[in-house]
Amino acid sequence: MNVHKIRLGSVNSYIVKCEQGFLLIDAGQPHQIDTFKQECLRRDIPPEEFEFIFITHEHYDHVGSLYEIKGITRAFVITQTLASQTISEGEIVIPAGTNWFFKILSTLGKRFEKNTKYTPLMPEMKIPVDMDLHDFGIDAVALLTPGHSRGSISLVFDSGDAFVGDTCFNIYPKYIKSVFPPFADDVPELLKSWEKLLNTDAKMFYPGHGEPFPRELLIKTFERKKKHFS
Repeated sequence: MNVHKIRLGSVNSYIVKCEQGFLLIDAGQPHQIDTFKQECLRRDIPPEEFEFIFITHEHYDHVGSLYEIKGITRAFVITQTLASQTISEGEIVIPAGTNWFFKILSTLGKRFEKNTKYTPLMPEMKIPVDMDLHDFGIDAVALLTPGHSRGSISLVFDSGDAFVGDTCFNIYPKYIKSVFPPFADDVPELLKSWEKLLNTDAKMFYPGHGEPFPRELLIKTFERKKKHFS
């Protein structure tokens, strides 16, 4: 599958070719519209050829430029039902840390969350349960994968490529061999979501932070964390 990874602030967004046009996965931090235009120009992709914008979850660094990108693409916005509530209100939600260091960062982030803003938008399609998207010209299924946030959702393509947002992070040195997120509101729920992903035929995972990684790395991390949190 032909995937273009682009950086919209500190977050990975992905451009995927669909049946009729293009799909954008996640809309990055606020004020990234010029970067988005430049990335489209570099790849000779007219913004109006985007049919869909798929949002993996409701955190501001993944939806910050959604309103502006929607404005120039007129693309159909897809997200999970609970995430849509947050996005439609322009609410800032800071997730909990999964260890002492990131718990401190989470606490600090909540103190400054009022200083961060993005323009709210109501998504056209709100997914309440797992859904097959083939009828929309997207060769994938959308799977609810809560844990990092209540509104997290992943997109698993027939090709074996899975776009997981912040359900996984691949930011650690290679010797650590972990894709465990530094932030998650519900770790047991996150591990259930990992198990759900591993029950698919997904072979390569595309996170919101860090490089794509193979299935084997998720299996190894899952087995360690399952023992630790059991």
